[in-house]
Amino acid sequence: MKKFFKNNWSTLLLVLLMSGLFSSLFLIELPNEPITEVITVKASDTIYVAIPVKVTLYQPDTAQCDDSPFVTADNSVIDVNSYYNWCAVSRDLMYFRLNFGDTIVITAFIGDAELTMKLAVHDNMNTKWSNRIDILVPNGKLKEAVDRTLPFIAEDAEVLITKIIRR
Repeated sequence: MKKFFKNNWSTLLLVLLMSGLFSSLFLIELPNEPITEVITVKASDTIYVAIPVKVTLYQPDTAQCDDSPFVTADNSVIDVNSYYNWCAVSRDLMYFRLNFGDTIVITAFIGDAELTMKLAVHDNMNTKWSNRIDILVPNGKLKEAVDRTLPFIAEDAEVLITKIIRR
């Protein structure tokens, strides 16, 4: 994560200089526990951010979801035989104007390496969670999903949402 901030110092400087202007123009009500280290720069339909998150996996079943596990919060229907790059986000992340259908880019920092993954936001999580992204895993494909997402879901993983792409 330090490398991200080190490589993007000019963006940080711009955001810090403009923060007084933006904070006076846009009053945003944040959740009770605000997310730390958020930096936002908007360019057309893409918003560049640095929001630290914890990444987990979930499967569409009633033990992990509500009573209609195959229907997401935006009414998309999950086909259990397909593999999606869909995710659910904690509701506090919705305060940063994340919308259903937006694509987010998450970046995991492992030593000097950076790995990225694009995910489409189709669901939200229970209110008990904060600063989290839950990646949808089709039933029966958990091992494949863990192998594919291990750098993002590891207990000591440093993961940021680095980009929000509006649909």
